[in-house]
Amino acid sequence: QTPELWNAVSTHFSLERLRRIRNLSKSSPLHVWISLGTETDGGSPFFEAGNERYQALALVFSQAHRIRTLRINMHYWSSAEHFQSQAHGKIASLEAVVEKLSSSLPLLELFEVDDVYNRAHIPDNIFSGIPPPTLRIVKLDYCAGSATCPLFQTSLTSLTLSNSQFGGSLDGT
Repeated sequence: QTPELWNAVSTHFSLERLRRIRNLSKSSPLHVWISLGTETDGGSPFFEAGNERYQALALVFSQAHRIRTLRINMHYWSSAEHFQSQAHGKIASLEAVVEKLSSSLPLLELFEVDDVYNRAHIPDNIFSGIPPPTLRIVKLDYCAGSATCPLFQTSLTSLTLSNSQFGGSLDGT
């Protein structure tokens, strides 16, 4: 088996499938897609059943030291209130996911957030205030925050801000 073939992970996957990928990918770097939204009606051995995303997030972030790319997509819900009621308050916003980003992400090279409905706030304490040293590409679509956000305090080779608003200047003045 080739571990690199098993390195794509999504929170839409069933817990069984995520566990299998974790085992088959061995220590290979992971490419993670987090899609937040309402629970699915049905399920299968391959895709989530009901509201398993909180457990899926916990499983994914237990492997944080292996995450090379992290994409967070908030397109699947139209209001925090609706999603909070669906998720029983467990994952109501990007901020809830960001709390899990305090883990060490030593391999992270690409970080992307897309929140067309709610303009996600990227907090100053993301990554515990210290960006991963390997972070090179940041893409933020429909996001907001401070220009002193740690995402901007690293050696980026690419920064894409689309439909986003960050207050202050990027040079800290």
